[in-house]
Amino acid sequence: ILSLLSVLVGLYLQAGSMGYFKEKLQTGKSSLGSFFGSGARYFVPLMLFGLIVMAIVAVASVGSVVMVRVLPRPVAILGSAVLIIVALFFVVMWFLAPYAIVVNDKSVPVAIKESAELVKKHLVKVVLIGLVLVAVGFVVGFIFGLITGVGGAIVNQRGGGTVPQGVIGVMSSVVNAFLGVFMTSTYMYFYLKVTHQEHATTA
Repeated sequence: ILSLLSVLVGLYLQAGSMGYFKEKLQTGKSSLGSFFGSGARYFVPLMLFGLIVMAIVAVASVGSVVMVRVLPRPVAILGSAVLIIVALFFVVMWFLAPYAIVVNDKSVPVAIKESAELVKKHLVKVVLIGLVLVAVGFVVGFIFGLITGVGGAIVNQRGGGTVPQGVIGVMSSVVNAFLGVFMTSTYMYFYLKVTHQEHATTA
């Protein structure tokens, strides 16, 4: 139950942050009202889109397990690789669909179609931005691990045991929140840019 609530709350926050950044980038200003309004308005469409993506991933996962159990290993490995590639293809091609939903109030099917067309035109940029964000994530994670390690060493040296798990949990949540917001704002700007909807003075 807690896991389900966490997913639903995370989805609401995602919808709210996307609406917030859309308004900020288009008009140069935004408010908490737009955050909460967007969270309520786009929660259901984004949830439906997420369920579609989860269904594709689930089919690929279950299919891989079934092939591993019933087919010879070489065939099962090849089949699993094909399923994973196909699932990854859909995930990448539909990556911008949530932004089409939030920015243009598109229905899920229309947003998926628009995302496929945009990603096809800007595939290299979409992938490169993703790689840069992954690199940023690694750097932030490394710094977080370094801080935790140094803190643990200092605590141990003073005979205090280890860094409390609560402190690590809070720091980890802050890092994950930062990375999530950074990714959302980056791809929102990219989507507005390629669809020529960004504010003229947006930096």
